[in-house]
Amino acid sequence: IEYNLRQANELLYKAIQLDPLDYKSVYWALNNLVDLKSSEGATNDDFDKMRELNDLFYEIIEKSNDVSANEYIKAMEILTNTLYTWDIIDNQKDI
Repeated sequence: IEYNLRQANELLYKAIQLDPLDYKSVYWALNNLVDLKSSEGATNDDFDKMRELNDLFYEIIEKSNDVSANEYIKAMEILTNTLYTWDIIDNQKDI
C-alpha cells in the first residue's frame, strides 16, 4: 500500500469539519503537512494550513479532558518547535 499524505489530509479535514473539537485529526493533518515539507512537497498554501492547524490545535486542546490529550500536547510541542524553526510561525505556544 502506498500512502498519500494529501489524500489522507482530505479525509482528516472532513473529520475536523464533522467534529470541530477533534484535536487528534488536527494533529495528524499538521504532522502530514510537516512530512510534506520535509520531503520538499509543501506549497505556500500548505504553510498557511500549517499555521491554521497549529492555532486550531491549541485552541481546542484546552477544551479537552481526554486522557490522551497530554501525549498529544507533548507531540505537538515538537511540531510547533519545527514550525518555529522553519519560520512558518512567529512564536511557540504554551499550554
